[in-house]
Amino acid sequence: MQKVELGKNLLTGNEKIDAQHLMMFKWANRILRDQDWEPEYLVKVINFLINYIKYHFKAEEHFMLELGYPKFDQHENQHKLFIDKVLEIRKAAVAKEDTNAILARIHDVFNQWLIYHIGEIDRQYIEHIRSRNLTDQAAIRETQQLIEKGVLSEKFRDIEEEARKRLDSKDKKMWLNLPDLFE
Repeated sequence: MQKVELGKNLLTGNEKIDAQHLMMFKWANRILRDQDWEPEYLVKVINFLINYIKYHFKAEEHFMLELGYPKFDQHENQHKLFIDKVLEIRKAAVAKEDTNAILARIHDVFNQWLIYHIGEIDRQYIEHIRSRNLTDQAAIRETQQLIEKGVLSEKFRDIEEEARKRLDSKDKKMWLNLPDLFE
């Protein structure tokens, strides 16, 4: 299956956000790379993708609230729609539907919806950040403060490392031990 690409035209210019978007695309491509997923492994890796997406969205949404982003409600609704789409895919995987059909749905949701979201919706948010003269370092400090305030669980501290560590593993048994941070 063809890879989904986060093209240079989709870079927001915010280092932290761009890195998280890139990680989501890497995970989608990791799933799409193998055509012979056993159902239990596919469900677990989709769960981890959902967890990472929720992590990204929750941090982004809280930062928007802190900044008084005027289009927060619309942006949050977009996030909920995306999560719902991926949860539908997870439901199909749990029901052991055709793996190729599931992979095609993952490809489509990333190649169509997420690319549009990043290119259009996130760009508006980034412009708001720039208009407030905030830097990437301010965004990173804000995320750390969210963890300290208890808004973001301490489990988030490890999700980036877990995502990187497991991304390139060929040992599919390790997928069974993926943490479900939001379940």
